Amino acid sequence: MVRQEVWMDVKLMHRQGYSVRRIARMTGMSRVTVRRILSAPAPKGYGPRRPRPSKLDPHVPRLEGLLGERPRATASWLHRQLVPEGFGGCDELVKRWVHVRRREERARARACVRFETAPGLESQFDWKGPVKGLIATAPELGVHFFRLVLAWSRARWTLVVPDLKLPATLAAVGGAFEQAGGVTHRLVLDNPKTCVSPLGEVH
Repeated sequence: MVRQEVWMDVKLMHRQGYSVRRIARMTGMSRVTVRRILSAPAPKGYGPRRPRPSKLDPHVPRLEGLLGERPRATASWLHRQLVPEGFGGCDELVKRWVHVRRREERARARACVRFETAPGLESQFDWKGPVKGLIATAPELGVHFFRLVLAWSRARWTLVVPDLKLPATLAAVGGAFEQAGGVTHRLVLDNPKTCVSPLGEVH
């Protein structure tokens, strides 16, 4: 089977104007093989290997739970917890699983970069709710919470609002800024329906 990089080289040389004879001479392949590569839409290759079943597979949810309780637990300790629960594999299986999981966690942590802003530059607001059962006389009535957060200090103000309509939204924004003692240069919102039309235009 022709390796994919060789297949790509043949395709590239053909696009650059090389003849089949010259490509065969440069690559050491027969002209029949070169013609077959040029007529093929894509290189044939092996598909991804199916993961082999492991004795550890039924115990992975338990491992996740144990690491949730003790994130710094050692693989040896985790193995000792699994043995009484029916795990018959060696501790090396657990060590490899823990190593891969923590490597993925480190990769996710590196991918999340904290975004810093200057004081007074930006604030963000969002809605929480509706939450029912807070009003004794009307337990089925949902209550909405408006939350404003300052991006620099992470200070926040939460207000109870009757609904999510535009007048209530504007009143909540003004009330939160009044409590904060000023306004930020920029207010970030996450496309709430009260402020954004179906076409994506901000009111």
